[in-house]
Amino acid sequence: MRVYAEPIRTKPVDQITIADIVAVLKPIRVVKHDTATKVRQRIENILESARSLGHLTGHNPAANKTLAPLLPQVRPSQNHHAALPIEELPDFIQELHNHPSRSAYML
Repeated sequence: MRVYAEPIRTKPVDQITIADIVAVLKPIRVVKHDTATKVRQRIENILESARSLGHLTGHNPAANKTLAPLLPQVRPSQNHHAALPIEELPDFIQELHNHPSRSAYML
Protein backbone atom coordinates (compact mmCIF):
# COMPACT_ATOMS: atom_id res chain seq x y z
CA MET A 1 0.00 0.00 0.00
CA ARG A 2 2.87 2.39 0.72
CA VAL A 3 4.35 1.87 -2.72
CA TYR A 4 1.39 1.39 -5.04
CA ALA A 5 -1.34 3.40 -3.32
CA GLU A 6 0.91 6.36 -2.51
CA PRO A 7 -1.15 8.84 -4.61
CA ILE A 8 -4.25 8.28 -2.44
CA ARG A 9 -2.71 7.58 0.97
CA THR A 10 -3.18 11.10 2.30
CA LYS A 11 -6.47 11.77 0.54
CA PRO A 12 -9.59 11.74 2.77
CA VAL A 13 -11.56 8.55 2.12
CA ASP A 14 -14.69 10.43 1.14
CA GLN A 15 -12.74 12.21 -1.63
CA ILE A 16 -11.27 9.07 -3.25
CA THR A 17 -12.85 8.56 -6.66
CA ILE A 18 -12.99 5.75 -9.19
CA ALA A 19 -10.52 7.74 -11.31
CA ASP A 20 -8.09 7.79 -8.36
CA ILE A 21 -8.29 4.01 -8.01
CA VAL A 22 -7.85 3.49 -11.76
CA ALA A 23 -4.79 5.78 -11.70
CA VAL A 24 -3.27 3.63 -8.95
CA LEU A 25 -4.02 0.27 -10.57
CA LYS A 26 -3.60 0.91 -14.29
CA PRO A 27 0.22 1.10 -14.31
CA ILE A 28 0.57 -2.28 -12.57
CA ARG A 29 -2.50 -4.15 -13.80
CA VAL A 30 -0.85 -5.99 -16.69
CA VAL A 31 2.75 -6.33 -15.51
CA LYS A 32 1.93 -7.17 -11.87
CA HIS A 33 -1.59 -8.54 -12.06
CA ASP A 34 -1.54 -10.37 -8.70
CA THR A 35 -0.15 -7.29 -6.95
CA ALA A 36 -2.77 -5.06 -8.59
CA THR A 37 -5.51 -7.46 -7.46
CA LYS A 38 -4.26 -7.42 -3.86
CA VAL A 39 -3.89 -3.64 -3.83
CA ARG A 40 -7.43 -3.21 -5.16
CA GLN A 41 -8.80 -5.64 -2.56
CA ARG A 42 -7.00 -3.86 0.26
CA ILE A 43 -8.22 -0.45 -0.88
CA GLU A 44 -11.73 -1.85 -1.12
CA ASN A 45 -11.48 -3.27 2.42
CA ILE A 46 -10.17 0.02 3.80
CA LEU A 47 -12.99 1.93 2.16
CA GLU A 48 -15.57 -0.58 3.42
CA SER A 49 -14.20 -0.11 6.92
CA ALA A 50 -14.46 3.66 6.47
CA ARG A 51 -18.06 3.22 5.36
CA SER A 52 -18.80 1.10 8.46
CA LEU A 53 -17.41 3.89 10.63
CA GLY A 54 -19.48 6.53 8.81
CA HIS A 55 -16.59 8.21 7.02
CA LEU A 56 -17.78 7.19 3.55
CA THR A 57 -21.24 7.13 2.06
CA GLY A 58 -22.42 5.76 -1.24
CA HIS A 59 -20.69 3.32 -3.55
CA ASN A 60 -17.21 1.94 -2.85
CA PRO A 61 -15.00 3.23 -5.70
CA ALA A 62 -12.65 0.25 -5.36
CA ALA A 63 -15.36 -2.37 -5.96
CA ASN A 64 -14.21 -4.86 -8.57
CA LYS A 65 -17.43 -4.74 -10.60
CA THR A 66 -16.98 -0.99 -10.98
CA LEU A 67 -13.29 -1.08 -11.91
CA ALA A 68 -13.12 -4.15 -14.15
CA PRO A 69 -14.39 -2.42 -17.31
CA LEU A 70 -12.06 0.54 -16.75
CA LEU A 71 -8.82 -1.39 -16.39
CA PRO A 72 -6.79 -3.21 -19.05
CA GLN A 73 -7.76 -6.84 -19.50
CA VAL A 74 -5.20 -9.40 -18.41
CA ARG A 75 -4.76 -12.52 -20.45
CA PRO A 76 -3.46 -15.63 -18.72
CA SER A 77 0.09 -16.61 -19.48
CA GLN A 78 0.53 -19.55 -21.83
CA ASN A 79 4.15 -20.28 -20.91
CA HIS A 80 4.27 -23.97 -20.14
CA HIS A 81 7.31 -25.87 -18.95
CA ALA A 82 8.63 -28.53 -21.27
CA ALA A 83 7.99 -32.11 -20.19
CA LEU A 84 10.86 -34.46 -19.48
CA PRO A 85 11.13 -37.10 -22.20
CA ILE A 86 10.34 -40.52 -20.70
CA GLU A 87 13.70 -41.88 -21.89
CA GLU A 88 15.49 -39.38 -19.62
CA LEU A 89 13.50 -40.26 -16.50
CA PRO A 90 15.90 -42.92 -15.09
CA ASP A 91 18.86 -40.54 -15.30
CA PHE A 92 16.81 -37.75 -13.71
CA ILE A 93 15.78 -40.00 -10.80
CA GLN A 94 19.42 -41.00 -10.29
CA GLU A 95 20.44 -37.33 -10.22
CA LEU A 96 17.79 -36.68 -7.57
CA HIS A 97 19.13 -39.52 -5.43
CA ASN A 98 22.63 -38.07 -5.67
CA HIS A 99 21.60 -34.47 -4.95
CA PRO A 100 22.03 -33.43 -1.28
CA SER A 101 19.11 -31.00 -1.08
CA ARG A 102 15.94 -31.64 0.91
CA SER A 103 13.73 -30.69 -2.03
CA ALA A 104 15.43 -33.28 -4.26
CA TYR A 105 14.89 -35.90 -1.54
CA MET A 106 11.21 -34.97 -1.20
CA LEU A 107 10.67 -35.02 -4.95
